[in-house]
Amino acid sequence: MTAILAGALSGGGCSRKDADRVGNTFLVFVVDIDRLRGDDPFYADVEQLVEYVKSSALAPGSDRILIPGEPETLEEMRRSREGISVDAETWRQIAEVAGKYGVSVG
Repeated sequence: MTAILAGALSGGGCSRKDADRVGNTFLVFVVDIDRLRGDDPFYADVEQLVEYVKSSALAPGSDRILIPGEPETLEEMRRSREGISVDAETWRQIAEVAGKYGVSVG
């Protein structure tokens, strides 16, 4: 659907086997939720949808259902709590470049 709206509607063209150029088109939708129906009813509907989706049966081997953006949020929380692992060679290179520019690394 996005390719149709961004490519065909804009005139930029859609992906196809015989395309004579490589490029991307761009599409932006700006919606003023409050003007359409108000933030509170909108977010209430979204919350109900999320609850409905998360109430689905789990796939074998899965322990939970995640919605878009949730894996990234969980990873950010984990990294904030535990830090980000950097192998010794990469850290050596970072420290070397930092030292070259007078930046202290802990």
